[in-house]
Amino acid sequence: MRRHLLAMTAAAALLAGCSEHDLPYYQSHLDEAQTKVSECKDALKSAFVTRDKDALQNVAEDAECRAAEQAQHDYQRQLAEQERALREEEAKKQKAEQERQYTADYEQAKTDLPKLSDDDFFAYRKQCGNVIFAQPSAQCKAFAELEPARTEAAVVALITRFPKDQLITYKKDHCQGINFSESQCQLSEKAVDKQHDDQIALYLNNRDQLKTDFNSCNEQITQLKKERKYDESSELAHTYQCRLAMEAAQHLKVYGYGKPL
Repeated sequence: MRRHLLAMTAAAALLAGCSEHDLPYYQSHLDEAQTKVSECKDALKSAFVTRDKDALQNVAEDAECRAAEQAQHDYQRQLAEQERALREEEAKKQKAEQERQYTADYEQAKTDLPKLSDDDFFAYRKQCGNVIFAQPSAQCKAFAELEPARTEAAVVALITRFPKDQLITYKKDHCQGINFSESQCQLSEKAVDKQHDDQIALYLNNRDQLKTDFNSCNEQITQLKKERKYDESSELAHTYQCRLAMEAAQHLKVYGYGKPL
């Protein structure tokens, strides 16, 4: 009995204050709220140790304990919200700075990339081609925009510099062996295809020129065959002009030399 009275007295002493304070008071006196919460915890612990149900109930139902605990909880929640807002604001600033830097790097890349040699410029194709889902780097974005025009210009330059069979020889030299260059090989392949397609289209749109070139090849090949110079006639048939003239003529249902157009 005495032990029970001592526990009740201790709990009452811990919970006693100058006056009863409510939630608004503790919300504006957070230090006191923290002290009150500590007192309530101590009283609760004491009642629990002595297994005093009445004391436990008194502490649990104490209005000041609840008010102080609520004030402390509200304060922690406000702090968490403020920290979250600060993190969000900082994240926005970082994103804005990253976007600003990305734009600056992109504009700089559009200035720098055109100054590179073909080999250095087209080397970006390999490293930028690996980007699938992620945002491409500023350099890769600039490269993707510049590549079509740069490729077209390089192809036209190769066709101009190495006409007809010279271009085919250039392609062979740069697609294998000691002069191998991945960028020049790819460009020369495109150039060979474009030169071929352009010449066929030119012949089909200019039948008189096709007739002139075809008949010239036909006359020479026929004469060489009459002279039994079969190797020479075969070699002539495989020259750039005769080969493409024959290919264009095939679109007109002519499948071999022997008769003039």
